[in-house]
Amino acid sequence: MKGKMEATTQHPLQPFTDGNVGTRYALGAPWYVDGLAFATDGRIAAWMPSEPFETPTDGRKPSRVSQIISEPAGLDYQPMPLFEPCALCSGKLTVIREKCEHCDGKGRIAHECDCELCTEQYERCYECGGKGKFTGADASVACECFNTSIRFLGSSYALGYLHKIAALGDVVCAVDFADTVKSLWFKVGEIRGRLAVRQM
Repeated sequence: MKGKMEATTQHPLQPFTDGNVGTRYALGAPWYVDGLAFATDGRIAAWMPSEPFETPTDGRKPSRVSQIISEPAGLDYQPMPLFEPCALCSGKLTVIREKCEHCDGKGRIAHECDCELCTEQYERCYECGGKGKFTGADASVACECFNTSIRFLGSSYALGYLHKIAALGDVVCAVDFADTVKSLWFKVGEIRGRLAVRQM
């Protein structure tokens, strides 16, 4: 991967980026640092050897990369199992919501003020902006399975993150129990990564 990344080609580390806009760091795409392509969503960090490239994401990047990728010695790596896909999202980790549940698709909710000055019985639903439904990017939300916690290798992790890692293929993983965040380290091919129980 040399020079500027092609906009039409998804980087292998793209699944580990954060699609949220307006957070403290610009994590929407992998970036280059010290001979590595690096990506994180704040919980999973993943990296791989890389030639320098330009990232399409502008903004401040985390400065603790060298600490995050410092793998402890003596980890006991073993094959990662495939986890049963969720019946709601079939392992996609997102679901499409069409009708707004907050207002039952009406676009308005009961006005709950009891003062004499308020004459309106209803007000616009703040969840859907009065539309009663969701379209485009707003319609895709994280499935409830994403944050379902399960026990794995002696610690608890959100199932959605384990699905993301397992999707890479023949992953091997190990837990660093000496770490206060009980990091789950993983690797497959040139990709290395780390999942923390709480945000890094």
